[in-house]
Amino acid sequence: MSSLGAVFHPPDGAWWVRYRKTGEAWCVIHFAPDDEELHRVELSTSYSNPRFMRNMADMFDLALTLAQRLDARVFEETRGTEITVSNIDSFLERDGNFVEGQRAFFRSAQEEIQTTSRAPLEFPLGVIDDLPDYLQFVIRTEEPAPSLRDLCADTPAHLSVHLLEVSAILDLRERKIPAVRIIRLEDGVIVRPCWSSLPFAELAQETFRTVDRIERRFGTATLYYQQPCGPERRANLESHTRGLGVEYYEWLVPPRQR
Repeated sequence: MSSLGAVFHPPDGAWWVRYRKTGEAWCVIHFAPDDEELHRVELSTSYSNPRFMRNMADMFDLALTLAQRLDARVFEETRGTEITVSNIDSFLERDGNFVEGQRAFFRSAQEEIQTTSRAPLEFPLGVIDDLPDYLQFVIRTEEPAPSLRDLCADTPAHLSVHLLEVSAILDLRERKIPAVRIIRLEDGVIVRPCWSSLPFAELAQETFRTVDRIERRFGTATLYYQQPCGPERRANLESHTRGLGVEYYEWLVPPRQR
């Protein structure tokens, strides 16, 4: 595994593999227990990762490379199709049945993240690909809550505001990529990342700064996981957002609490 730069993940016994050049999350490798009669090496990647389609295709190439080293065979799990050097291109054909099915499932997962309080994981945790939003803040305000226009009035110049019916989206202006979602309630505001292709660290930074701006002007109390979350607590949380979202979540919620 050292040749892949893989890092062992003790909670589920998997190896996390990143792309060497960019450090982006790619896939996990899990070795079946040695006491099983048939030895298996399982590769998986997260459907909630915005780069899923790329990661999935590259994972098949990695599987064939590993199979050659281990004198093994490669099978795709959902259909049981054996993948070989001679059929991988046709199997992964852009408009083929398998890829279309994967694309539809991926789009469904992304839509659920955008329309419900779910959050992605760059690497799957066992069989879990996404979770309840782990970076969502509730800011209590005087009733009625300020209008969305007022809530976004001091948005910095590097962000552009898109006002919707009950929420607003803050995009990175130059890259035109969503970063933060602001949801108006009767007695407050929800601030959460607008989960997108941006790295978790960047989404987190913009989310924290948005919480700061709204709290400073309108907030009476800020809650995180239903607990008070003042500036000191937020600074502690933010100090753990330099890596991946999945790493932040594992720091935030110990295994015994999941």
